[in-house]
Amino acid sequence: MEVRYGFCFNDYMVQARLTSFCVLFITALNLYAAAIHPAVLSLNREDVSLHLFAEAPDIVTPVGMVVDSRGRLYVIESHTHQRPDKYAGPESDRVKIFEDLNRDGRADRITIFAEGFYAAMNLVLTPKGELLLVHRNGVMWLQDNNQDDRADKVTELLRLQTEERYPHNGLGGAILSEDGWLYVGMGENLGRSYTLTGSDGKEIRGGGEGGNVFRCRVDGSGLERYATGFWNPFAFAFGKNGELFTVDNDPDSRPPCRLLHVIRHGDYGYQFRYGRSGLHPFVSWNGEIPGTLGMVAGTGEAPSGMLNLNLAGWGGEDSNALLVTGWGDNTLELFRLTQKGASFSSQKVILIQGDKSFRPVAIATQTRASATADAPIYITDWADQEYSVHKKGRIWSLGKNGKIPEIQSEPTAAAMTLTQLQHDPQRFGFDRLLLLATNMDAFISSAAIHALSAPEHHPDLRRALSHTNDAIRLAAVLALRRGDYKEPSTIVLALLTDPSVTVRQMALTWAAEKQLPDLEGDLARALELPPVTPALFKVYLAARELMKPQTEEKSVWAQGSSGDQLLLGILNDSHASIELQRLALLTIEDIDSDTVLKSLEKAVGSTNESLKIAAVRALAFSKNEKAGRLLWQVASNQTAGPGLRGDAIAGLAHFPKSTGTNLFSLLEEREPVVATEAARTVRTLALADEQFLKKLEQFKKTTMLRQAALDQLQMLITPAVAHQPGEDSQWMRAAQQQGDAGRGRRVFFNPLTSCSKCHSVEGRGGKIGPDLSTIGRGSDRVKLAHSILEPSRDIGPLYVSHQITLKDGGELTGLILNRGSEYLEMETGTGSAQRIPVKQIEREKASEFSLMPAGLETTMTPNDFSDLISYLLSLR
Repeated sequence: MEVRYGFCFNDYMVQARLTSFCVLFITALNLYAAAIHPAVLSLNREDVSLHLFAEAPDIVTPVGMVVDSRGRLYVIESHTHQRPDKYAGPESDRVKIFEDLNRDGRADRITIFAEGFYAAMNLVLTPKGELLLVHRNGVMWLQDNNQDDRADKVTELLRLQTEERYPHNGLGGAILSEDGWLYVGMGENLGRSYTLTGSDGKEIRGGGEGGNVFRCRVDGSGLERYATGFWNPFAFAFGKNGELFTVDNDPDSRPPCRLLHVIRHGDYGYQFRYGRSGLHPFVSWNGEIPGTLGMVAGTGEAPSGMLNLNLAGWGGEDSNALLVTGWGDNTLELFRLTQKGASFSSQKVILIQGDKSFRPVAIATQTRASATADAPIYITDWADQEYSVHKKGRIWSLGKNGKIPEIQSEPTAAAMTLTQLQHDPQRFGFDRLLLLATNMDAFISSAAIHALSAPEHHPDLRRALSHTNDAIRLAAVLALRRGDYKEPSTIVLALLTDPSVTVRQMALTWAAEKQLPDLEGDLARALELPPVTPALFKVYLAARELMKPQTEEKSVWAQGSSGDQLLLGILNDSHASIELQRLALLTIEDIDSDTVLKSLEKAVGSTNESLKIAAVRALAFSKNEKAGRLLWQVASNQTAGPGLRGDAIAGLAHFPKSTGTNLFSLLEEREPVVATEAARTVRTLALADEQFLKKLEQFKKTTMLRQAALDQLQMLITPAVAHQPGEDSQWMRAAQQQGDAGRGRRVFFNPLTSCSKCHSVEGRGGKIGPDLSTIGRGSDRVKLAHSILEPSRDIGPLYVSHQITLKDGGELTGLILNRGSEYLEMETGTGSAQRIPVKQIEREKASEFSLMPAGLETTMTPNDFSDLISYLLSLR
């Protein structure tokens, strides 16, 4: 079912006494607005319906919402979220009450309940009907003592003190449990230090650990950190048996966004101190690191609201399903929860798919106790991809036809064990707790490890480190580390040579976290025993980097490690595994030095194909002409494998002096990979050198080329678009074709497409855009194709380009990396941050266009496009 809506004036406005001219004017204006801002929604179930409840100008840029016992909507109307210059709206955020008095499905009475807020995010109703408002830097209790639908008293319950002001990575999501606990989510806060203070004066300090879930009593007392390791837990819901769920709003370079089952003291893996991208070896996203917890399911981009359909009376398979709003993907996603041990699994089903103007945020309904049988679900709609406030907005009403009885479900035995561990761990003795800490169920293991982390268990844990069972030793390490054992150096030193590779990995992590300077020279012991896995090697390099003396410059993990001498030693060690040598090749930074090139030359001559390919791919990033000569040796070697030759030929696009017209001979080869890559590289060089292009034209007149080469060289003919799809729909069909990931990698790193100028994969490439090393985890062909064809359709908030005008008339465009009181740091495409004194800035404007240029598809053939999509999908 497809439904179309546009912005229109409310019925009561049309019913006013207007002249015929005014009626015509409003009708024309209404039609114009509908034409430029359509809302096209596809409903994927016949038993649901969607209606427009309210819209602009009555509601603009709405975010959080709740529904009271009388069916009235309390909605936050944002006017401060990245407020643009000369914005002609209220100075502060508001809370509005919407009522449908005549029961026709449209709001007909609107009241301003409260105003005066900055970066207001969410609302919570207490059982007494009192309203709590969450804003970026606190939680407020809004009281209406004289019952006139206007707040007359505001009481601060929680206060967040921090220098960071970015709107939606502070306090955001909130929910109240039946037993009186208020759960509040806090985003990563860009790693800034903070203090969160409750109404009773209790403080929690932090910074750099990532996002958190806190809880306190409904009056703001008893504040505690409930769980950690999130990016931005922006919305909450409870399961049928009281389980807490959240959606993590953004993963930066580690998709997908996460639907998470939140347990007390749980660690969900993300730490901002190790870089925004989430790709550092000390960071996990789906329970990859021991002691961290994984996701229930991956969600669409920017999940912002969540509701358990049991609250709305939906039965059958939906009686324990979560409905999630996907702001970035324009969707309403349905997740039916399936019990899996102590936790859950789920797969998403898209209930509603909208066009790019459908931007759902909050979702709410009446509580079961007060709702009527047909109580609707309400959804706030930001109505535009623009992050700044923009005077557009909607509220939707979602209904369901027919009622299906609720399916009853009981907690599993594992879930009951988890509950006991969290509420009464003392009932378990040390030996039982240690056994539970080795449980294959990560949620049971996590709860048991936390119980063991108490100081009274530390002596027994020390003895457990000598146990013959690897899992027992690992559990003891994790518990001591979580319990902040005061003198870990002696323990960690012994663990660096533990038979278990996982124990060694956690010992390295512990040493780096605690910055144990006396162990800096001993870290390499962790690599002395086999096996040396990729995970262990990456953790070792990261630990070595983090433990550099403070006087030494430290680099971000995604930019590689500076320990090239160590890496060369591994590369030239005949006893090192091929995988370890390959990882060393991928990590070396200084590819231009003669010493490194000599080692790469040795690797190119290896008998192992994967090592040779890694060496050839590394050479492509050198600026030394010797690298170009090595690449030509491989490219022209007809006995080498086609994939290896293809990578070498692709790398020659960076070395015109080393190849010249020699490449022409490769255009005639029978091997399609060689001919295609030679033609692509020739095309790259021809576009940069007019004389080279003339020589190519002369060569083509005397040579019969194969189709594989012609497809690429045709792109040099003007206009190139004559040989390409003319519409996005045709490109989308090309994207659906199964391509070759190996060829796609060469498309990605080719200078013509320029993908690698801004994006990195496995540490190689630019740093302006998100790292794409795991992009395939949260994407499909359609989503990836749209991101190339329409780069400005959805821009992550931290990747929005800004235009800076200086007082001397100069202009700069780039990404804002950091805002200080005196300086603004900006990435302008040079690869390093530029510091701009704030006093020199005349004005600043966020751009509606992505830094990623439009029209990249015109540099590719349809086959190239399909291959590129296949390569991106392979990155997991």
